[in-house]
Amino acid sequence: MTDVPDGPQVFGATDDERRIVETLYRAVGGEPDLLDDILAPDWEDIPSIPGQPPGPEGLKPHIKEFHACFANARVVLHDVVAASGRVAVRGALTGTHRGEFLGVPRPADRVRSRSTSSTRSRTAAWSAAGTSRIFMGGLGR
Repeated sequence: MTDVPDGPQVFGATDDERRIVETLYRAVGGEPDLLDDILAPDWEDIPSIPGQPPGPEGLKPHIKEFHACFANARVVLHDVVAASGRVAVRGALTGTHRGEFLGVPRPADRVRSRSTSSTRSRTAAWSAAGTSRIFMGGLGR
């Protein structure tokens, strides 16, 4: 589920850039098929999960696995800042870790991982810092 109670703070982003970012966060929030609308087939996740193929199809299984392992998972989008064809985002992922995820054992703890991400809006090439801590096992608590 994506949680944007009052909407994110948006600075300098076009309507299209905002739509792309919000769609990405909705996809990560539990609607992975939305990735088909915003990511190119050769898109690369930077940093990627070990063994992750390119494109939306490479990320969808990990989103589904995340939601299967983290009860009440929520994605919060806080800020969107854009300039010169680049978009930066500040958000957070929260949930209760209830199953093994990418080799990380189940501690049954509530987790919160802050994330910052950036993209070149013209190419939809996305990179993330912070969010990958959940996928790589460095869970923020």
